Amino acid sequence: MVWDGPWTLGVLAAVALPAFLAPLLAPEGNPVTQVAGLGAVVAYVAVLFADLLIYLHWRMTGGPASWLVLALTALSIQGLAVAVLVAVDPLRSEDHSTRIVFVQGLVAVGLFTLVAIAKRRRLRMDPIVAGGILGLAVVGVRYLLVNHTGSMHTSRTTVQILNVTVLLLDLAIAAAVLRLTIAPAWVRMRVACAMVLLSIGHAATYPTPSGTFLSIVSVSTNLLGATVLLALSITLVRLSWLDNRAALDLLGYRLEQVEAGARIEQARLHEIRATVAGLRNASRLIHQRSAINGDRRRQLEDMMEAEMGRLQRILNDETAGAPELVDLDETIRPIVTRHRALGYPIRWVPSGEQAMARADDVAEVVSVLLQNAVHHAPGAGASIVTRRVEGGVEVAISDTGPGVERAVRSKIFEWGERGRASGGSGIGLNVARQLTTDLGGYLKLVESSAPGATFVLGLPSEDVS
Repeated sequence: MVWDGPWTLGVLAAVALPAFLAPLLAPEGNPVTQVAGLGAVVAYVAVLFADLLIYLHWRMTGGPASWLVLALTALSIQGLAVAVLVAVDPLRSEDHSTRIVFVQGLVAVGLFTLVAIAKRRRLRMDPIVAGGILGLAVVGVRYLLVNHTGSMHTSRTTVQILNVTVLLLDLAIAAAVLRLTIAPAWVRMRVACAMVLLSIGHAATYPTPSGTFLSIVSVSTNLLGATVLLALSITLVRLSWLDNRAALDLLGYRLEQVEAGARIEQARLHEIRATVAGLRNASRLIHQRSAINGDRRRQLEDMMEAEMGRLQRILNDETAGAPELVDLDETIRPIVTRHRALGYPIRWVPSGEQAMARADDVAEVVSVLLQNAVHHAPGAGASIVTRRVEGGVEVAISDTGPGVERAVRSKIFEWGERGRASGGSGIGLNVARQLTTDLGGYLKLVESSAPGATFVLGLPSEDVS
């Protein structure tokens, strides 16, 4: 099939209407001849527009359409020049019909050569520039022959024989296009069909048709050929646009995956850095035997063992698992000890509460909240209060620093969001909120008139399934 969608009839109407209306604006002369000449003009304008669309398709895809663009550019420019000559000055075109047809034969030989080259070589320059140069060169040669040489008194039969020869060359070009493998079969079929129609239209138009039948053949084949090319070009642009949009959607999806993976790695690195800093300081304290007593040493050693185990699970990506009953005191104690080892005062009293959670996730959330307190209230310290509430347990972590800026309170848990005076990365609270949500709990910033900031971690109790 040569029709490329429901818009083809509309394209045909848009191409044909100017050709049939133009003679009404210039009623002098033979209307049939005018329709034939103006039909060729409209047809080659449409071919030129189709060529520009196919060029756009080539620019969008970088596919094998470069030689087609070159050929159509040259064909449309020189064909439009001849059509204008026949429509504007039919007598002059009649006097020089032999030269016109002879040049058309040279054009056909050139197109056949281009088809042969297209099988073996890739075009190295912009096709519309190359085609424009070739087309203008043909127009220039034809202009010199028509305007600067005398009339050739050749019989009409001789001109018709030349015309038939050119038509046969054009049909051979169409057959060669069908055998090309650089383009899909449906594209080759439409291009070949358009070339056959335009070739028949050209043969019926030159020399200027004197009868109604040839005029009808000229108009119908020229307009149908231009319509097939224009519909093909619209289809190619539409397909390339859809392909590009699909490629962009796929690229966006993959970028989101990469970004999600990068966020996971950033969050993991964020927690590893904080943990390693505490372990390093605890190790230094342990080696200062005179600085700490036996109970303090045992607390640091227990913390180091617990945090080293959690660090190993983070590195091995073994932190996921089904929530279970977690002793919040045993989970929070190593985090508190680690921050105290860094010199940060924390007020915390064990509560004996338990919750349904993952111990490593709770430890990371508490670590993030204490790390934020260290950044924003380095000298004031923080307090941790665990209390039972209806349906669960809450862990409130407060500091007496400057608090959260009002402008960022509503989006404090978004990735990368932080206050203007913050020295953090804007990662920790987002990760903490996500971990808490995965546990079926919540993490919120409590509005308070007191100085500082209070974050509340809520977890389901053992009674909630």
